[in-house]
Amino acid sequence: MKKFIPLFITVILIAVVIAGCTTTSPETPSTPSSPATPSTPSTPSTPATPSAPDTPVVDPLDAEYQELLVDTGLVEPGIKRNPFGESFATKPDGTPYLFAYSVLFLGVDTLSQGAKFQESIIDRAGGDSVFADPGLDAQKQISWIEDLIAGQNKPDCLIFQAVNENMLVPVVDQAWAAGIPSIIWDIDVFSDNKVSFILHDFAGAQGSNLLGQYFVDRAEAENKEMTVLEIWGQRSLQTAQDRHTGFRKPIDASPLITVIESSDSNWSPEEAANITMNELTAHPEIGGIYSQGGEAPGVVEGLRSIGRLLPVDDPDHVIVATNDIDTLVAQSVQEGTVDACGSHQSVDLQDIATQVAFTYSVLGQNVPARLSVPMYLVTPENVNTLKMLGIPIYPLLPPGRWDLWPPSDCAEIGLPQPTEALRMQYQGY
Repeated sequence: MKKFIPLFITVILIAVVIAGCTTTSPETPSTPSSPATPSTPSTPSTPATPSAPDTPVVDPLDAEYQELLVDTGLVEPGIKRNPFGESFATKPDGTPYLFAYSVLFLGVDTLSQGAKFQESIIDRAGGDSVFADPGLDAQKQISWIEDLIAGQNKPDCLIFQAVNENMLVPVVDQAWAAGIPSIIWDIDVFSDNKVSFILHDFAGAQGSNLLGQYFVDRAEAENKEMTVLEIWGQRSLQTAQDRHTGFRKPIDASPLITVIESSDSNWSPEEAANITMNELTAHPEIGGIYSQGGEAPGVVEGLRSIGRLLPVDDPDHVIVATNDIDTLVAQSVQEGTVDACGSHQSVDLQDIATQVAFTYSVLGQNVPARLSVPMYLVTPENVNTLKMLGIPIYPLLPPGRWDLWPPSDCAEIGLPQPTEALRMQYQGY
């Protein structure tokens, strides 16, 4: 098809060509205008005041902890409620580490409080936990560990107080072979395959000898002979033997003290109360009682039942000293009806054992095979002020508020506190 250019376009093109060929005269130059008066520069504006940085968000629990424990001086200022970090006990894939923990039984305040505190420590570090109360039954504790070994969701670490030092050897060995390490506290397992044993060394230089020396000092101060009742925990356990050995070291060197040994209380306050009442009835000359451990509240109640729980300045006062301190014992020390106790709480050992487990399982670092925690003498003079590894005895902490109880600062005993920063250093995440 032919294309036709419209006529009006042809005319326009011719006109443009002609116009381009025509010469035009130059224009007469215009008279230059007067230069403009420069404008007055504007006053620079005042720079805006920078906004204040956002106030960091404070965890309500941390604020409550600061108010109730730090500001009141109960704990030292550098002690944190959660030094680990909320995601410390999590693996690179985001799943939590699983810690299995157990105590001898829940029949005494120290162990029941410690179990709740231990659960809280693991939880605030972002880990998961499973718990068992074997009720003083070694076979139950063995079966529990065997079930953990055989289960689909194996724990990353066992943390427990053994019911029996010999009977649990095979199952600790089996756990190790299955890749499950054991951190044991207070009552040992005589296995070469445990990772660490955390204890108060009752037979050592800072153990039950503190209580024995206390009785010696009192007898010498009054310059009189004294008969002391020793209430045993459980003779079959090494820890009971150590508490006896440590106590007797200063006692046996003193000609002023005679010791009557009881039958086993099996760490039961009820049995200790009966022993106290029966022995003081049979031996009214008893002027002092040494209680080996968690049965000590029964001594207090036994004395109360026979009208012998008396103030220290009463002539019929029975001197009471024990390794363990719990809520009732601490209250009695404050009141002056119990004279002295060691700082063995179980709570502190459970706390430290958990931090050892964190160090070994999460940080992948070696830990001491045996970690001895110093024990101190608690008396009416220091019961409200004594601090061990930065924190007071647990009966001074808010009751039932385990989420506010601070973990110990273990640097003093050679264990750097496990944190997310150390996890990054050692594990790279």
